[in-house]
Amino acid sequence: MKQVIYKPAEQRVMVFPQEEKETKLSSGIILMKGSGEGKPGMGLVVASGTGDERNKMLYHPGDLVMYSQYSGLDVKLNLVDHGDHTYKVMNQLDIMGTIIEI
Repeated sequence: MKQVIYKPAEQRVMVFPQEEKETKLSSGIILMKGSGEGKPGMGLVVASGTGDERNKMLYHPGDLVMYSQYSGLDVKLNLVDHGDHTYKVMNQLDIMGTIIEI
């Protein structure tokens, strides 16, 4: 597949979903991948639109974000800087927030 550069329109964001291996609850219970229906997804923003005067772009390449499990459209592309993967293209309003590790 030929490599491409993708630039999302105004309010769109392209996210590279991150594989989640397991989640440990505060009670000590470990949920394995795929065991939680309705569980949010996490991913790395690889491209974002410019926003507009009314709705500024809140997410930028490099941000680790959390989004609704059923958000976005899956798109398979071979991006110049990120390789041949399946990405999610979604409206920035479908993103629940940025994950900041401290």
